[in-house]
Order: sequence, then C-alpha cells, then structure tokens
Amino acid sequence: MAKATRVGRRQRTGTKPRARATPRRRASRPRQPWRVPPSYGIRSRIRSVCAGRTFDELCRATGVHDETVRRQVRGISKPNVEFITALCLAYGISGTWLLTGLGPRRLRR
Repeated sequence: MAKATRVGRRQRTGTKPRARATPRRRASRPRQPWRVPPSYGIRSRIRSVCAGRTFDELCRATGVHDETVRRQVRGISKPNVEFITALCLAYGISGTWLLTGLGPRRLRR
C-alpha cells in the first residue's frame, strides 16, 4: 500500500482533491466611474459646441440639470439623448453632425 504524504492542503494518494464547498472569490477592484476615451468623437464635438460657455449658461439653455451637463461635457458620463437633443435645439446644431461627425455642423434656417 502506498504511503500518503501530506503536501499543503491535500494528500498525495493518487486521488483527486475534493471540490471546495464554496468557490473562491477573486478580489474585486474598486469601480471607476465610466470615462469617455479621448478618441471618442462625440466628446470632442460636444466640447467644441460648449467651448466658451459656462456650465450655468449651458444648463439654462438646455434645461438639463447642471451636474448632468458638467459630467457629460467633461466626459465623466455618457451623453444621453435628452442632453444631445436639448443641445442641438438650443444652439442650432445638426444632430447627425453631433453624433457622427458627418454633414454640416449648423442646421439650415
């Protein structure tokens, strides 16, 4: 009969180790707020529309909460439909240009 030698938590007897009763969890990393990468085109277009305007002015013009405007212009959060629509209507910007970069920047009046 083979002699069992203890190595770590299991014995070497030619048998498989028993499955753990509870699976091990990986250490979780702290969650980072979503940030728009610099190459994300809509971010640069939103910044170009908002250039030279204060957050308070943008808030009043779009009717969107000031913190929402701040986060979306800085790229901390994804731009939502409400903000994009309000920005286009307030400043006469083409929605197609803002979303894709194609076509004229200004709407024809």
